[in-house]
Amino acid sequence: MAVTARGGLNPATGQSLAGATSNARTKVTSSTLSAREMAAAGGAMGTVGDTLTRETLGVVLDRVRKIETEARSGRCVTIVPAPAPAWKLPVGGSMPVQTTLKTRDGVSVPTVDWTTSAGLGTIAPAAVTAPTPTFTITGAGPSSGDTARVRFHAVSPAGVADLDGVPTEREPSCTS
Repeated sequence: MAVTARGGLNPATGQSLAGATSNARTKVTSSTLSAREMAAAGGAMGTVGDTLTRETLGVVLDRVRKIETEARSGRCVTIVPAPAPAWKLPVGGSMPVQTTLKTRDGVSVPTVDWTTSAGLGTIAPAAVTAPTPTFTITGAGPSSGDTARVRFHAVSPAGVADLDGVPTEREPSCTS
């Protein structure tokens, strides 16, 4: 039996999208079957092959959906900042923070699209594609209660992750 498929399947239903085709051909040979019986047997086998192909593709699509859901939920990767997220900034000062995206197994992901945002204070660059970029966080300023807040967002083939950070601003001292 030979099975060929073209087009795509609706990921939600597993049904063929417009223009999708599936063709299962079976060569039936027997000296006891007439040409009409051989054609009917070949058609029946094609229907069975088509059904099995669709069922198998449905199982594969379900697994792909599950993997994609896990990857998009942040369960597959983690953002690791250096220094650790207990950042200490002088009031209105700045500091570099290097980020790495790591898999559950601790492997650094080589291709990552990073975006950042800040609420009070700033972070630069706002977007970059790199395995371990360095960002500069600048504090919010000397006003009481103004603390920089930053968010890192990483998207990669291994998954998606977010990290929120609140750098602690402190008055400069002679000992720091």
